[in-house]
Amino acid sequence: RTRVRGGTSPYWGQQLSVQFMGGHSDLFSDIDLFKSVLGMKWLRTFGDKHKLILGLDYGAISSEDFDRVPASHRFYIGGDRSVRGFKYRSISPEDSDGELTGGRFMEVGSIEYDYNLYQKWSVATFIDAGRAFDHFDERYRVGTGVGVRWQSPVGPLRLDLAVGVSEDDRPIRFHLSLGPDL
Repeated sequence: RTRVRGGTSPYWGQQLSVQFMGGHSDLFSDIDLFKSVLGMKWLRTFGDKHKLILGLDYGAISSEDFDRVPASHRFYIGGDRSVRGFKYRSISPEDSDGELTGGRFMEVGSIEYDYNLYQKWSVATFIDAGRAFDHFDERYRVGTGVGVRWQSPVGPLRLDLAVGVSEDDRPIRFHLSLGPDL
């Protein structure tokens, strides 16, 4: 459910999404599994120039035989709409060869502050953190950065420069995205 005030340039809004997916071997599936994903976003504008966007996402997969869960149903995070400062879908558990395997669980949180400079132009700063994981002792990946926003007719065009601050090599990435905040 999404509630927004302000059209393609919202000044107020909130979003709650709940997704469930399942398969059962008695119902034309190769494996028994249940996947759930919960997403929440909150947007508020303060005064004429200050916007705060908060986001949280959680996901879990339940299966007696997780090794047979297809990669397309596992959790991978990283990129423009999750943890900026990391490549798209680059955060995930790895096998012994260093290949990404996809996680059984996923957690992502984001805080973004936008400041309106002039008419349709804004600058932003943000911090994102998350993990796609199999075990609860696995670490979070954190990205932070700055960006420029232009309010186009179809929603904000965002150009972000982000750094993966949780990594020793501190990867730097540009992220470009278009579309509504919620």
